[in-house]
Amino acid sequence: LGAVVETNALFSENSVEPIESTPLPDEINAMIIKHVYHHEAFMKALKNKDIEAVKNIIADDPQCGVASYDEVSSVFDEIYEHNKASLDYYWKN
Repeated sequence: LGAVVETNALFSENSVEPIESTPLPDEINAMIIKHVYHHEAFMKALKNKDIEAVKNIIADDPQCGVASYDEVSSVFDEIYEHNKASLDYYWKN
């Protein structure tokens, strides 16, 4: 799938031109690589419509701090339930 990243671009009236950047220094790459792997796994789980994998990836993300899988799963289910009308089409097709 590749990593999803933000990028710079030059916008004009009739075009969008990407501004290429240089590769990240090894020190910076080491700091962000776990996030990149989580994001790639998350996108793959969404593509495969694997809700349990999505929950596991979220629970393993460092930004979730000390939240347990059960806490993450409960919050995910609550958010899903509140947005079900918009999301069911995707998850069921």
